[in-house]
Amino acid sequence: MWKKLAYTVSAALLIACGSNEEIPLEPQSFDLVFPQNNSLCLDGIVQNDLQSEVRFDWTASKYAAGYELTVVNLNTNESNTYSSDDTREGVVLNHYEPYTWKVTALGENNAMSLESETWKFYLAGEGETSYAPFPAELTSPRPGAMVILVDGQTNLGWTVNDVDNDLRTINVYVDTNSDATTLLQTVDYQQAAQQITASLEPGTLYYWRVEAIDAEGNQSDSGIYTFRTSSATSTGTTGTSSGTTDSSLPNDDFEGNGNITWNSATSGNLDAGFGVNFTTVANPSSSGINTSANVGRYEDTGAQYANMNFDVSPNFDLSTNNVFRVKVYVPTPATPHTAPAQLALKLQDGSLSEPWTSQVEVIQPYQYDTWQELVFDFGAQSGATNFNRIVVQFNGENNYETVVAFMDDFVMTSDGSGSNTGGGSATGDGSSSVTDDFEGNGTITWNSATTGEMDAGFGVNFSTVANPDASGINTSANVGRYEDTGEQYSNMNFNVSPNFNLSTNNVFRVKVYVPTPSTPYTAPAQLALKLQNGNLAAPWESQIEVIQPYQYDTWQELVFDFSAQAAATDFNRVVVQFNGENNYETMVGYIDDITLTSDGSTSGGDSSGSGNSGGSTGDSSAAVKSDDFEGNGNITWDSSTTGVNDAGMGVNFSTVANPNASGINTSANVGRYEDTGDAQYAHMIFNNQSNYDLSSRNIVRVKVYVPTPATAHTAPAQLALKLQDGNLSEPWLTQIEVVQSYQYDTWQELVFDFSGQAAATNFNRMIVQFNGEDNFESVIAYFDDFTLGDQ
Repeated sequence: MWKKLAYTVSAALLIACGSNEEIPLEPQSFDLVFPQNNSLCLDGIVQNDLQSEVRFDWTASKYAAGYELTVVNLNTNESNTYSSDDTREGVVLNHYEPYTWKVTALGENNAMSLESETWKFYLAGEGETSYAPFPAELTSPRPGAMVILVDGQTNLGWTVNDVDNDLRTINVYVDTNSDATTLLQTVDYQQAAQQITASLEPGTLYYWRVEAIDAEGNQSDSGIYTFRTSSATSTGTTGTSSGTTDSSLPNDDFEGNGNITWNSATSGNLDAGFGVNFTTVANPSSSGINTSANVGRYEDTGAQYANMNFDVSPNFDLSTNNVFRVKVYVPTPATPHTAPAQLALKLQDGSLSEPWTSQVEVIQPYQYDTWQELVFDFGAQSGATNFNRIVVQFNGENNYETVVAFMDDFVMTSDGSGSNTGGGSATGDGSSSVTDDFEGNGTITWNSATTGEMDAGFGVNFSTVANPDASGINTSANVGRYEDTGEQYSNMNFNVSPNFNLSTNNVFRVKVYVPTPSTPYTAPAQLALKLQNGNLAAPWESQIEVIQPYQYDTWQELVFDFSAQAAATDFNRVVVQFNGENNYETMVGYIDDITLTSDGSTSGGDSSGSGNSGGSTGDSSAAVKSDDFEGNGNITWDSSTTGVNDAGMGVNFSTVANPNASGINTSANVGRYEDTGDAQYAHMIFNNQSNYDLSSRNIVRVKVYVPTPATAHTAPAQLALKLQDGNLSEPWLTQIEVVQSYQYDTWQELVFDFSGQAAATNFNRMIVQFNGEDNFESVIAYFDDFTLGDQ
């Protein structure tokens, strides 16, 4: 799999502008050589009992200006990148550990770079004869995904490999608790890519992991990941890669289990004028959401209206099953294309002499060089009975451009979570199916200056783009890009029909990433969501607004709680507005995974936008306060680095990779607390918008890991949690404190019991303080799975 990474100069632009500058040449394809994929590495140069130097080799890439080698330890998730001018690089690594590696060929003079596929290997140690499996890669659902259950079920998929080929057992754990200790199913290992069907509850956050065990009892753990099940459910069938979909519905997994006969130029059923050669081939990029062995290859040879199709008999019954899902992978074309990067599915009456005169078409855009699932919703045709043909067409029609594309897991279902293609709205009842992940699975059509639905005065150009910073809580491929061009009241919106039912689902969640502006801003760093009645001549007069501040240069989840409007029935529009209004400043922000849910566990400031102390909105009696640092928490931490407290608080706090994934805590990410030693009373806090209800939730549990300090400490090895009334000018005067000691160099769970304060109603702040106060000693500590909840 090759990934083209970044254009900065367009050849067409250079020609149009009459530039004499030479167009930079892009790096050409190259191969990884050593260590081999899924291999046992025994050829390192031993440095000591614990480490060897591994010599990484790859072939040369023509026109490359240099290379970057990236090596990741799969047990610790530690990633390191090394620059090289050659096709070999030596790296000292630890024995007894599994690793991945990849190489990026760098473009010269800002030309596009080219990234290799990723290979795995295990670095053996002296005397070692049995090796643990590689940690399983969880492929479906994607981490953080919203899952629509079909008949109360969904598929859980993974891939796992083992260097000595003695895998025996796979344990799948699924839980509503963050430790994911509930065993769902044990299955025999059959092949690298497997999946099972799980019966789950709607509207629930799940934690899951996969444990692989070999014949010698060696184990590996995937690490814990999360997904949410939508409160909206559907009936139908859950497709699997082994072809277990309902045989009465069209489906094809290209492994020999499908029931579709494809008509193309190569099938003999269509004349060559249709211009598509279609065959089953090996998967060209077994990665991401699609690790199956075989896929369909669609080659548009350059015919003006190139397409292929299949027919059914009797005609389609669209009354229930009216959604088509298909996985798509399209390599970046070797030559520039003018045709759009899109896939169209068209329903036709194939019995007509001119079947295209009857067709209904749904189009979805796609991204190059990655597997993605596209969803085509024909729910508006649920009453139609005359269609018996589906036409498949990549990159539009009425052009002569050639195209190569791959598709897999084509299935017809009753799942109503497909993308809405018309009218600037979200499909279905506003209480259930408002979501967009910008991978083609959303139900929202955005209205902005670029859609033609609004005049340019709204001043927002909005488009789907590649994720500018695939890290932290958001590693998805695509996101929405919001560009405020400098209008006074810039915003964008979407509508729903019928109106929102806010009685149950009244909380919006959205991931946000905003780069630090290149010039100073006077407008606040905030995102506002506004509910409006779009039927009014002046809809802003009816609006209800919730504002959340954000931090620059990191993905974060913002939560907008409209539960106070639970009884309202007149809202049918959501307005999205970055950085306030009544200003002319330009800005660029990115959003992803926007969802309307019933979850009341919100995070961030208050609805007035003045919440400069951050914290969690909503009463603590409505939701447990927690943070697992995998993007699922509802706590906004305040320290000296957030811009909320002055530097006197003396704590730098960030989310980082787990420095010691072992024992009771093998999760990927944790919180890093650094007391810089500059502040006498260093600590950090989080606030709650309303006071804590401690009558039933008064126990705090937190996992802690503190490395032995490099220099001797006089301060105690302890963690203090303190309840305060943050509304007081001197909140420490009323505080209640619980202190727990800890051991160095191991994860341990500390429990803080505030049940003695069960009757208290005046606390709205929690203080976190490592190693006491009234000292200037520096401290680094890590914590995870922080929960204020029941005993």
